[in-house]
Amino acid sequence: MTAPLVGITGRRSSGRLAAGRDPRFVDVQFDSYFSDFARWIAAAGGIPVHLPFEASPGEVVRRLQAVVITGGQDVHPRRWHGDDHVDPSLATDTRLSFSAYDDERDGYEIELVHAALDAGVRLLGVCRGHQILNVALGGTLVPDLPSSHVRHDSPLSAPHGGSPDHEVDFGPGTL
Repeated sequence: MTAPLVGITGRRSSGRLAAGRDPRFVDVQFDSYFSDFARWIAAAGGIPVHLPFEASPGEVVRRLQAVVITGGQDVHPRRWHGDDHVDPSLATDTRLSFSAYDDERDGYEIELVHAALDAGVRLLGVCRGHQILNVALGGTLVPDLPSSHVRHDSPLSAPHGGSPDHEVDFGPGTL
C-alpha cells in the first residue's frame, strides 16, 4: 500500500516578525508551518506536504489523499457575511502581525476546501481550519465567544512534543 500524501496549510508573514531577524530579510515574506502536523502525519504512515498559496488547489488535490487546514488568525468577517466594522488592530497588514486577518490565506483555503470536496479528498480542519470548513460551506461564525476554561492566548508555555493543548469532545453523531 502506498503512503497517502497529506497536504498541510500554513501562514505567510513578513521577515519583520522573525525574532533576531537579519536586516537583509526585512522585506522578504516567509511561509511557516507547525511541525507537529507533519510529525504526526508521518508517524501515522502518511507523507506530509506543505502547501504554499501558489499551489493551485485544483491541481494539488488531484495528487493528495487528504488535506489538513491548520489554525491561525480569525477568518475575515467579509468571508462569512459578518460585521465589516472590524477591530482596526486586526485589519493591519497581515504580513506584519500574527493576529491580523489574512484575506489571501482565507481565499486560498476556501478554494482548497471546495477543490478537495469536488475531488472527494478527505479534509480535517483544526481550530481556524474548522472555521474555514464552515465558512466554505456557507456557514457563519460567532465573532466573540464567551470566556471558557480553554485559553488560546495562554501565558503558560506552548505545548511541545505533540502534547495536547486542550481536549476536544465530540458528541454522538457529530462526526
